[in-house]
Amino acid sequence: MYLDGLVWSGSSGLAEMLQGRLADLAIDAIFQGSDAQAALRQRLGAGAPQFPPQLMAIIEDLIAEPMSRMNQRELAERLQMERTKALRLFKAATGQTFRRFKQWSGLQHAARKIASGELVRTAAMDAGFADTAHLSRTFRLSFGLTPSEAIAGLATASPR
Repeated sequence: MYLDGLVWSGSSGLAEMLQGRLADLAIDAIFQGSDAQAALRQRLGAGAPQFPPQLMAIIEDLIAEPMSRMNQRELAERLQMERTKALRLFKAATGQTFRRFKQWSGLQHAARKIASGELVRTAAMDAGFADTAHLSRTFRLSFGLTPSEAIAGLATASPR
């Protein structure tokens, strides 16, 4: 599981098998359980650096509205800082460039729509992709499989 924006503290391994409550939280987070992602982030991100609240609000806005046309200039204006400094701060907080984060947010949005039964083409448009092929290419580059393959795999998995 990849939790975008979670900063690695360096105090533990980058990959480990979760057990007990953390394993349950991870499964709930995968299947969009109530507040499970937030709880998992909090547990795994303890001791991570804190970022300005206006940056966190921007990140939440981008996640909530993947079709947002916010550009780098608007990011800098909302943070009230120079563009390059704003982009560095954004990357420090999310682990991704501004552009890549917006794309990632769109992929997550599309994946949730598809998993809930939405047509792939509708999910692609709702998430800001030009068409189904654009979503499929981007999905494959990011995850190593197409949306259809991901849905087929999800159908065989079951939440606890």
